[in-house]
Amino acid sequence: MKLSIAAKPRTVEQANFHHFFWDIAWYGIALAATKSFLQIYAIRLNANPLQIALITSLPAICALLSSVAFSARWRSRFTNTTQSLALPAFWQRFVFLLPAFAPFFPVELRAIWLIFAICLPALGEGVAAVGFLSMFRETIPEHTTTRLLSHRSLAMNIILGMTTVILLGWFGMEVVPFPLNYQMMFGIAFLGALMSLWHVTRVQSKDTPKAAVHSRSKVNAWRSTGFRQVIFAVVVTHIAFMSVCAVHAPYLVKALGAHEAFMAAFGLMELLGGIIGSVLVSRLVVRIGNSNTMALSMMATAIGSVIIAFAPNLWVTLIAAVYTWGGWTITGITLFRLFTEKTRDVQPQDMICYSGAYYQTIAISVFIGPLLGSSFANGGVNVVLLLGVGAVLRLLAAVLTQQTVVEHLVHTPVPVPAGAGD
Repeated sequence: MKLSIAAKPRTVEQANFHHFFWDIAWYGIALAATKSFLQIYAIRLNANPLQIALITSLPAICALLSSVAFSARWRSRFTNTTQSLALPAFWQRFVFLLPAFAPFFPVELRAIWLIFAICLPALGEGVAAVGFLSMFRETIPEHTTTRLLSHRSLAMNIILGMTTVILLGWFGMEVVPFPLNYQMMFGIAFLGALMSLWHVTRVQSKDTPKAAVHSRSKVNAWRSTGFRQVIFAVVVTHIAFMSVCAVHAPYLVKALGAHEAFMAAFGLMELLGGIIGSVLVSRLVVRIGNSNTMALSMMATAIGSVIIAFAPNLWVTLIAAVYTWGGWTITGITLFRLFTEKTRDVQPQDMICYSGAYYQTIAISVFIGPLLGSSFANGGVNVVLLLGVGAVLRLLAAVLTQQTVVEHLVHTPVPVPAGAGD
């Protein structure tokens, strides 16, 4: 894949492509702080298992609630989506800075502050995520969506992997003592997040007529037959994938004896899988179509679960990491491409409703999926059996995401008409 984005943009479309690419590249630097090290930081701050669980789950609930309650109302205050995104996106990026202040609190309050520091920015994340989806859909033509998403995924995985390796080396050598090393990391992450925000605010979106901005949208995305295909695909893929993700790490540690260094290597192999998926997705979509590509990617994640379940040793599971995350990267891109296809005729002032429904469906599915898997694991179900069931669910999702199957299940689909909700 050629990342030919260095040349000076000549059109608005090229400029937007440029800013969307560098947004995620800078954000990848920031993301390493929370994706790779936040739980380790919480443990070092003496957080108990319940507090660590809250750090993982509460932000998603906060983001979901804010997206439902405020996203459409907030968008109506501005003439274009880019303007509406600036403040909530800035607020959301404090998730990379506020955790740095935890060591200044008394020992018994540090974990509590960390929970607060993660949840407060999540309120901005819910509004920002919906606004970002809407802006992306409004400003990027459908024919370039897959290419841009694959470029963004490739950039994020490369930058995230490089940053993780650098930070692992930095922490491993203990060049800087705790907690200053983590505080410096969060400070650098916040600066990277601000650079990402600068590119987001430079995306040029069209103004919405004042009458449309201040009028209450009558669109109901949930009742749109065409859009229900998107909702169905999101639900079956996310629940099937997430249902066993929560048991991967405990199984590797408890059953196969994985240690922290191996888990870091496993994470890096996941990023390698994401890079491979980012490179392949555009070509696969062109050759076999979006629906078949999504099915193939879910089959890859199923293979990952089978490998982990029957791996004779830890090193074999590294292959599973590549299959699992590579497949899931492709699934995410093809899902958004489906979302783009089903909303091509939606008016800009109504896009926030469809973007909100898309984001909220993902959030709910991400919450339900791990809960199901963890509940069965905690209930005494054999983990190998659970991984096998998860693989079957992922294969079933591959079948259910086929376009003809989806169309039959949600009844005869029709294109989403402009400004109509049913």
